[in-house]
Amino acid sequence: MCQIKTVVWDWNGTLLNDVDMNLEIVNKMLFDHNIPSISKEHYQSIFTFPIFNFYKALGLDTDKEDMYYMLVKNYNEEYRKKMFEVSLYPRTEEILALLRQRDVQQIILSGQNQKDLDKQIEFFGIKHYFDFIVGSSEKDASDKEKQFLRLIENQNIESTNILVIGDTVYDYQLASALECQCVLLSHGHQSNFFLRETSASIFTGFTDEFVKLFF
Repeated sequence: MCQIKTVVWDWNGTLLNDVDMNLEIVNKMLFDHNIPSISKEHYQSIFTFPIFNFYKALGLDTDKEDMYYMLVKNYNEEYRKKMFEVSLYPRTEEILALLRQRDVQQIILSGQNQKDLDKQIEFFGIKHYFDFIVGSSEKDASDKEKQFLRLIENQNIESTNILVIGDTVYDYQLASALECQCVLLSHGHQSNFFLRETSASIFTGFTDEFVKLFF
């Protein structure tokens, strides 16, 4: 692995353990549309980006654009009700502090809308670890790649020295598109089965082996 000068963190499912909460919201949405609930394993086996494809896989009506955005709106409303009822993954702050001590630039790049993202980061008291916190300006997290590209260009960051850390194949695809390094965590929203389809190194969480990446 090339020298790492910048770590670009995904947020949901990577640093923030909100998988069970998301499953609860999804099952409420399914109940409201008379669709049977799903298990966590099933959720992780079909979760994907774009979110449109995930909702379609759930059996929700996405044929009409206004219906799709109504689903997105409902999800966001439910998420905001519970957004402070979640926790960071074990050892998260330890890892962030380690990278700060090693003068590694840290950035959050999230599909979550900017206002909610800022509120959660503030709530967990970890804002000081990050040089930039970049959320989405779209309701359905559809502008993450555009935000990533803009960040690299505006800050003149060398992509080969960037390590993207996420929990989905989409994070790997973003990293690959911009020629960044990438590792994935299997404790998040997508099952290890799909993560193994990439060439990224995969870790079960913030283990001692994960920490060795930075030494």
